[in-house]
Amino acid sequence: MFKAICRNPACRTIFNVPPSHQARGRGKYCSRACWKLIDRPPLAMRLWRAIQRCDHDQDCLYCCWLWQGTTNPDGYGRIGINNHMKLAHRMAWELWHNQIMPPHLDAAHYCHTPPCCNPFHIHPATRQQNCQEAIDVNRHSFGERHGRSKFKETDIALIFAYAAQGLSQGAIARQFQVHPSTISLVLHGKLWKHLNISNSSHQPSMEARQKTEAVQ
Repeated sequence: MFKAICRNPACRTIFNVPPSHQARGRGKYCSRACWKLIDRPPLAMRLWRAIQRCDHDQDCLYCCWLWQGTTNPDGYGRIGINNHMKLAHRMAWELWHNQIMPPHLDAAHYCHTPPCCNPFHIHPATRQQNCQEAIDVNRHSFGERHGRSKFKETDIALIFAYAAQGLSQGAIARQFQVHPSTISLVLHGKLWKHLNISNSSHQPSMEARQKTEAVQ
C-alpha cells in the first residue's frame, strides 16, 4: 500500500492507495464525496455530453435530442445527482430554462419519444394531462401491452363467451386463475374496454362453446 494525501483542500486526509489504483492514476481522493467536490464534472457538462443533438441550430425546434446514457425500463434517460437517479429529460428542461420544474408536475413530451431531451419538446404537465396525452396518441399501456396483464385479447372474448353460457364469475375466475372481482371488472367494461365487447353483443364461437362445455 502507498500513502497519499487527499487532494480536497478541505479534507487532506492521509489514506492508503493500492498499487493497482496508483498504476491507473487513481488514488487522488480519499472518498467519492471528495472526488465529487473537486474533480467531478458539473451537472450541465455531464448531461449535455450524454445527449446526441442534431446538426441544426442549437435552438432547433424540430429534431429529437436523444439520450445516450442509461435509461429506465420505460426508455427515459437517467442521470445521477447527489446519489439519486433523476430523469434526464426533466433535468435538461430545468437547466435550459434555469428553473426548477414543480415536483408535483410531470416532464411531458410533445414528441412522445421517451429518450428525447430537447427542451423544446418537453413541457410541465399534471399526471392526468400526461396520461391523457399518451392515450390520445395510443402510447399508454393497455391490454396485452401492460406489463402485468393477466389476459390476452383472445381470453377476453372467451370470458364473455363463458358468461353468455351462464358460467358464474367464480368459475370463470378459477379457469383463468384470477380473482372473481377481476372477471367482474372485465364483464362490466372496467377493464379491456378498448375491445368493445359486451354480454349482449358477443356471440360465442364454436371453439368458445366447446371450451365452455369442458369447464362446466
